[in-house]
Amino acid sequence: MSNETVMMLEEKIAEEKKHREALWQTLGQRLDQEFAEVVKTYAPDLASQLEASQAKLAEYQEAIYEAQGLIACPHCQTYNTSDSVFCIHCGSLLKQPQSDTGERVCPHCGAPVAQDHLFCSRCGTRIDEVSETGSEAPVIPEEPVHEPSAEMSDLPDWLSETSRDEPVMEKTEPQTHWEGPGYDDMTTLLVDESMMSDGEVLRCPICGEPVEPGQSFCIHCGSRIDDAPVEPEITSEPQTAVCPVCGQPVKEDDQFCMNCGAKLEPQAKQVTVEADPLVCPVCGSAVKEDQVFCINCGAKLK
Repeated sequence: MSNETVMMLEEKIAEEKKHREALWQTLGQRLDQEFAEVVKTYAPDLASQLEASQAKLAEYQEAIYEAQGLIACPHCQTYNTSDSVFCIHCGSLLKQPQSDTGERVCPHCGAPVAQDHLFCSRCGTRIDEVSETGSEAPVIPEEPVHEPSAEMSDLPDWLSETSRDEPVMEKTEPQTHWEGPGYDDMTTLLVDESMMSDGEVLRCPICGEPVEPGQSFCIHCGSRIDDAPVEPEITSEPQTAVCPVCGQPVKEDDQFCMNCGAKLEPQAKQVTVEADPLVCPVCGSAVKEDQVFCINCGAKLK
């Protein structure tokens, strides 16, 4: 047997060994998936090594995502950019509110909120009357109830009956918050020139309180505020006439379609216009076609 034949057979043996190792690996993976508890019982050392190896792989992958500035959603584990407030897949809140310095924050988006504000200026969520520091809202003392004195009980029956028949004024609690629409059921309101008072002060269209430029929501009633009614810039392709029968492009001066022979009337020619860009219906931010939730305000898109 020549040396070339021996070398060829040795190469085939090496290839067959690699193929056999791959089969063993596939078989082991299937056994581990289908009979995990059995594998842990009969080969606990190998099972523990496999679990440790899997944990290292997950740790290394997590380090790669952190280096790329990505954060995992705590609900669906989808990775989002570090500046995202809501998950682009399930809409869950990514950053939990934190107030290490004792600062009052919104329980929904974590934005700082002043002590006298009832609504978050970022997402419009109503802030609970109990602040993050644990201080409760002031308690309004109840007025004392005056019991009838002994002198009143000695009055004649006709006079005491008259006193009892007099209408009693019901005590009304002072209004401590705005009873207007909340964040969930409100509609987007555009600010026009009537909302601007002397000195160009921007005011809320619902409660009339002043708001600062750039605020998305009123801090007094939670209504959505837009700085100005931005007219969308409509960009369209040059108008193209098409055949009303087969839809093929035709020239303006054509009397018959070159594709199907249909007679073309000037009023029957159709025009195709480019579709408008996709934006969030709540905050107006640009969104992608496959997004389920807005990453800016968390509104559901589909």
